[in-house]
Amino acid sequence: MSFPNQIGTGYSTTTREFQPVVPANSQTFSYASTEGSFRCSRLGQTNIRDVLKHEPVDTGHMSGPYDVSISEVLAPLWKGVGLICFQGHVNDQFGTCTLIGKDLALIPYHCIEDIDVRQLQVYFGYFLNTETTDLGNVYTVEMVVEADPDLDYAIIKLGGDPGKKEGIVPISTSSSIYAQPALLHYPLAKPLKASIHTFVQSNFAQNLLNTYHDSDYGSSGGTYISPSGTMVAMHLGLKRQFATSNVSRLALPLHKIREMFPNGILNRIAKGTLDPMEPFSPDREDRVTYFLSPFERESSYIDFEAYDKARFGEDGRYILREPSEKLPAVFIDKRQSKHSLSWDTRAGGSGEVFPIGKDDTVLLAEKLMEEYPEYFDDPSPDRPQVKTQYWDIDKKALGKELFKKLKNVRTIGINPVFEKDGSWEFHFFPFQKKGKK
Repeated sequence: MSFPNQIGTGYSTTTREFQPVVPANSQTFSYASTEGSFRCSRLGQTNIRDVLKHEPVDTGHMSGPYDVSISEVLAPLWKGVGLICFQGHVNDQFGTCTLIGKDLALIPYHCIEDIDVRQLQVYFGYFLNTETTDLGNVYTVEMVVEADPDLDYAIIKLGGDPGKKEGIVPISTSSSIYAQPALLHYPLAKPLKASIHTFVQSNFAQNLLNTYHDSDYGSSGGTYISPSGTMVAMHLGLKRQFATSNVSRLALPLHKIREMFPNGILNRIAKGTLDPMEPFSPDREDRVTYFLSPFERESSYIDFEAYDKARFGEDGRYILREPSEKLPAVFIDKRQSKHSLSWDTRAGGSGEVFPIGKDDTVLLAEKLMEEYPEYFDDPSPDRPQVKTQYWDIDKKALGKELFKKLKNVRTIGINPVFEKDGSWEFHFFPFQKKGKK
């Protein structure tokens, strides 16, 4: 599930300074935490292996009695943070989730709404090991056992008892929030990262916190860990302040879930009245669901930079570009479902599939549209029918991240069609490198 990027700036923290200035009028946490503090107060997205092997310490840091080692805190916890994706395809990521029980995980509502969750799977222990990537272990999603769209959280039940093998993340529903926690997350479907920055009270919504941690789309659901080794908040996503175009990152403190649902699963675990290492059985079958209905929020989070389900028409075509005085409209036709993971239309048939998700599919379509202006920028009604075009993968045109995800694709076939109404539509498909499936 995604929300529209109404500004269309292509924002990504991977190309932005990760230590933004905290506004002077922010309601910061001015007290000294009794939990101590990490020796590192600022950390951009860093591979979890590097954090565990090489303790990050602020330059000029003077050790004190309340110093806490981030590597020692995260070592027993990091495998309890998972990447949730469509049918086991890591690049078709829906977000990040956190194991809070033997078979229970916490995730934002918006990450898994509008899809049968039984089509999703979760990887735990996905990390970069020197030069190779270890995917860890994969588990199925069985059902949703608790959810609230207003607070934007859901608890899902997983198959295979991952908490027993991977370990669970202890939770704290105390209203005392530590100011500079560590964030564990999977940005851009990359292996697990850790980030450190600060929290401030959000002026956007009283239930939420502004966070300045280095995150990206895919980070939604990431877990904020305090120096005591407990999860204190969940990352929700990005919010664009439309008046200024500034970006705010938002987190949901767990004590807000406790306040709204004192008898809910989360608070029962925190209080010790529900054993997290016992298999979970729903109290009532009517509370179990496999599908969370889309929820209209007054202001949406920017989880993806390109894909927007609202751009689908009744005919199943996706509006890639609106028409203007000089340029015709461009659509992705519904046959793209044969070649793209979790695409929201179904045209029947099958074909070679791209190893990327919906957002990257739209980004790739935009790149292809730019590569063929002689077609897609031509509004001429007398244009003859165009034959299939073949475009060899170009790293410079695609950019580093998208090129890496398409490393096993050598050529892309493109089928453009000029419609009678003066618009273009097309779908595209991969030719894999020899020996690759």
